[in-house]
Amino acid sequence: MSELNSTVPDHKPPLPQALKGRGERFDQQNRRILIYQCKNCGYTVEHVQLPADYSCPLCDARRQQFRPIDPDDFPAEYINERWPE
Repeated sequence: MSELNSTVPDHKPPLPQALKGRGERFDQQNRRILIYQCKNCGYTVEHVQLPADYSCPLCDARRQQFRPIDPDDFPAEYINERWPE
C-alpha cells in the first residue's frame, strides 16, 4: 500500500486567474465602475454609483447599507448584478 503525502502547505495558493478581480473598469463616460456589497446579506452589485433609491433585492436594505469594494480585491465570479458590458 502506498503512503499518501500528508504534508499541508503553510501558505494559501494564489487564486486562479479566473477568480481574480476584474480590475479597474470604466463606462462609456469614463466613470470608474465599482463593486458595492450589502453589509446585511453580502449581495454584490457592480455599478458606477448606486442610485439614490436603490435597495438590496435580497434583504431590502437601503443604499446606505452598501459599501464599495475595490474591484481588484473581489473575485469577478461572485458579483451578483453586473454593469452592462
